[in-house]
Amino acid sequence: MSDESLGVLQLLNATDSEGNFGPFSDGIIPLIEALASQASVAMENRALLDEQEARKQQLEREVDVRTEELKDALTRLSEAHIILKEMNTIDAATAFTIASILIKTLSRSGAGRSVRGMKCRRLCWISIISRG
Repeated sequence: MSDESLGVLQLLNATDSEGNFGPFSDGIIPLIEALASQASVAMENRALLDEQEARKQQLEREVDVRTEELKDALTRLSEAHIILKEMNTIDAATAFTIASILIKTLSRSGAGRSVRGMKCRRLCWISIISRG
């Protein structure tokens, strides 16, 4: 609970039984205090709900971005898998050409940060791009 003011509840024009203006009766003061308390709780709850909604929307945006990144990575991996399968049935020079194209494609797409070499079965050299 905080001592911070959230707003003002202003009640005007208390009237007596004859219609004359005057102070509010002592019997109505607890009702006014309860009303002010409930208004305060409602305002705090609304602020909390707004914060939660903003956080939820932020997380949804982050999930959407990451989902697209993963879809792109899956597409690149699928393409690489097809190319690597084809490399097992072609000569070394063609395999090297395909590997070079694959490396350039993955590099341009931002898939990796480091490059390491790997010998393949057909006497070629493939540079594997990875995040590590």
